[in-house]
Amino acid sequence: MILNKLFMRLLLTSLLLFPNLLLNSQNLKAINTAENYKSSCLTQNLPRHYNLGNNVNSGSSRRVNDFGEYDEEDSEKDDFPYFYLVAIVVMVPYFAPGYFLDDDFSDAYYYQNYPFENSNVFMDDVGRNWMANLSFSTQYIDEDVTGYQVKAAYRYNRFALEPSYTFYNFHKDEKSFTNFNSMLLLTFAHNYFINFRSGLGYSHFETDSKHDGIDYEYQISMFSKPIHIDLVYKLTGYNLITWSEIEYNNDFSIGLGYVYKRLEFNLGYNWDEMGTRYLKGPLISTVL
Repeated sequence: MILNKLFMRLLLTSLLLFPNLLLNSQNLKAINTAENYKSSCLTQNLPRHYNLGNNVNSGSSRRVNDFGEYDEEDSEKDDFPYFYLVAIVVMVPYFAPGYFLDDDFSDAYYYQNYPFENSNVFMDDVGRNWMANLSFSTQYIDEDVTGYQVKAAYRYNRFALEPSYTFYNFHKDEKSFTNFNSMLLLTFAHNYFINFRSGLGYSHFETDSKHDGIDYEYQISMFSKPIHIDLVYKLTGYNLITWSEIEYNNDFSIGLGYVYKRLEFNLGYNWDEMGTRYLKGPLISTVL
């Protein structure tokens, strides 16, 4: 049991570090630009010299020193609160749910054959360790663009593997965007009614060119017979050859589902990025 808890905490720590690493990497271009400017100042040579104590400094070097001291001091002042702010923002979504739900990875919950089979809740005290389902979705963007998605999900204890394939059809331009995505999710806090999950995955999408990326996802699911609510945020980083060239997709979705025996009918809204295109619109899904 102790090893199980330690393993879960290590996974949770990796999930905390990954989004912060991706988001901070976008500052490298600005930092490199500033460093290049500072280096150019250091290479300047002016003829004027003056004595300062026992040291002889050029006017240019003194100005560089002044600039350097101010820049370093100012950077320390800016970075000091920023570090703690980022740490709080990243840690709270993970540790707060476990604290309020009193979930320390020691309680065992089980899946029913399908949601709400024998009770009014999603998880139960008896049942099986796994659950699988398949969903089909259609998203309306506008009169020119329609999206389709097929998604599978296999849950085992606290883990879930969720591959999906998304196809966007642009009628007027006679072209399409496609995206293959596979996520590995960890349930880090849950009880009978609510489920907090997060994980990493791989994404391959084709727009005018092909891109491969790494996904980060944070998901909240709530259940109360016969209603199911989903809130999902996904961050995709691609162009990973150099950190300074990383680009990002930010996706949000919300869904409201009605469960009838083994079927779920879901109405939602998606905000998706596909390369340089921003696609948003209502989504209708059927889950088996």
